[in-house]
Amino acid sequence: MKKLLAASLVALASSSVAAQDYQYEIGVEYESNDAASAAGILGQGFFSKVETEGHALRESAYMERKSNIYASYVNEDYDAGGSENASSIGGELYIPKAYLFLGAQYISAGDGDWGLTLGVTPVKGLRITTQYWDEPGYDFNLQGKYVADLAGGDAINIELGYYDGEVDDTVSLEFDYYFGPSFSLGAIIANTVDTDYTIKAEKFFADRFSVNASYMFGEYDDTWGIGAAVRF
Repeated sequence: MKKLLAASLVALASSSVAAQDYQYEIGVEYESNDAASAAGILGQGFFSKVETEGHALRESAYMERKSNIYASYVNEDYDAGGSENASSIGGELYIPKAYLFLGAQYISAGDGDWGLTLGVTPVKGLRITTQYWDEPGYDFNLQGKYVADLAGGDAINIELGYYDGEVDDTVSLEFDYYFGPSFSLGAIIANTVDTDYTIKAEKFFADRFSVNASYMFGEYDDTWGIGAAVRF
């Protein structure tokens, strides 16, 4: 398990918020389908305050290139019986003057695994990375993320991913539109053998609290998730 399971709650109303800086974020998440359910907690701390003024709230730390450390814990229960626990710890380091990005992560699931990320940040809003995992080793992969501010305080996020697997390749596309700083709608398309589609939304309240939701559908089980987070 290489990621804490994503989750969110759709918020229909939007409200204006006054920008507030933050340094820590804690979130809880729940996700379920016909085969299993999972609940998790994630915490993230930044080395300095994250300035939110002028940014979509979800993208503030990314746009400010803030280095951080994070940790997560997730428990997954299978409907057929049994469960699995996993924890992770990692960090992200931006080196602005060299336009470099470095990441490291350790996952406790199974026999444990660790990974490294190397990337470049050539222009504002753009990051291009590649990842190495100790198990199964390095296969060619690239991830790209670009965030652009639009007129009227709106913004967009575009993410592309490619993984050259030993059996099947994986290609993914993610898009988010931010209606002002506090509300976003997005979608993910991911293809390995079959194609999965995800729709998602997130809403911030008072700049500090957020709720979000996701729904994934494809060839097999549909999966839905909800979650919430607080910043301080």
